[in-house]
Amino acid sequence: MLGGVASARPGEGRGRGRGRPDERQSEDGPGGSNGADPKAACGECSEGYYYEKIDGAPEKGDEYTLESGATIIITDVEKNDDGEVVCIKFDSDGIVEKLCIKGGPETKVYDDVTLADYDERWFCAPDNPNSGKKYEISNVAYCNSPAVMFQADLVVGPAICQFDESEGVTYNAQNRILNSTTFALPAAVASETVGVSCAGGSGTSVSEFEDKDQCFSPDWAFFDAESDGKVSVRWQGTVDCDETLPLTLAVYRLPASGEIYPLDDQTLVACASIGVDASTSSVSIGDGDSSNDLYLYVTDGCSNTV
Repeated sequence: MLGGVASARPGEGRGRGRGRPDERQSEDGPGGSNGADPKAACGECSEGYYYEKIDGAPEKGDEYTLESGATIIITDVEKNDDGEVVCIKFDSDGIVEKLCIKGGPETKVYDDVTLADYDERWFCAPDNPNSGKKYEISNVAYCNSPAVMFQADLVVGPAICQFDESEGVTYNAQNRILNSTTFALPAAVASETVGVSCAGGSGTSVSEFEDKDQCFSPDWAFFDAESDGKVSVRWQGTVDCDETLPLTLAVYRLPASGEIYPLDDQTLVACASIGVDASTSSVSIGDGDSSNDLYLYVTDGCSNTV
């Protein structure tokens, strides 16, 4: 069931905070009536995010199409003994950075929302100080943004724009270290990315790097993507090569559907490389040693490439 949403406008904040979790309760201004907009307590949304309010207590299965383009689905609700909705779980195809729940005269602000919270975490109304029980939810506000999907690869050698249609994968897959990962970024960040030519050119063969498969052994690779577009990778393994091992972190913007295919719709937007000593019994990348850190911003294009 679709619910109504208030008019939305881009937030006027600058950047997105990554401070401590905050579940503060704040008065909602003069009157503090149950239907009042929680905007005063919720505060400004970060730049590129939209503030949108949904009136009334949501029910499980409710679906809201926000004016930002994102969709919110209520996946579960918790009710009190009177059958009033006091907590919700939600899922979304967009990015929610802040959620503000109005109940009684107060608003509870969650400004530490992450993608991992979707369909997992309970978001509840404020507590009534007189009864010690939660108020019934009267409305919910979201700071939200449409999401754009990206893919990150850690590969031996350069990032290459050439695709192998017969195998259904990029040439990166031939020299990919363990698995790639996909992640979502806010549309405002994604709009600043620009397609770039792959390091080495589209005609570069990967054959010169194929022998590297025999001289290194990866243990694991872990990617991290932040809302400002910073992508980093941690990697651990052993290296026993005749020459320096070139590793490249490559990031591709995926089609609007979020699907990896068709292959020619993938767009390389950023890449950065590091050289690993030829003979290292145990090597770690992203271990806090600046000489071994490998990260980039998706808006930076390709620099420091092999």
